Amino acid sequence: MRRVRDCAKNITGVDGLISNILEMLQDEDAVRYNLRTAMENLHENANRCVRETNSMHEKFEMLLKFVMALQTSIIEQLNRLQLFSRHRYSSNPE
Repeated sequence: MRRVRDCAKNITGVDGLISNILEMLQDEDAVRYNLRTAMENLHENANRCVRETNSMHEKFEMLLKFVMALQTSIIEQLNRLQLFSRHRYSSNPE
């Protein structure tokens, strides 16, 4: 999460890539010599953010599957305990 936040800050921060590109657009020489590199850096950082968020998404999906399997296991165990409890009390005529 921190890496995504840092990456986004690098893109959108006060001295970030977008800010630098906007400043660059005001200077024809800067555009001519530096805009391509600045746009490539922006693209590279955006791709890094996408990779990081995809990785986080995969981890959350794995965690969700684990939690769902755990929930299913707990429900099955509770059902077994209830059946055992009913059978135990119904066969004990006290």
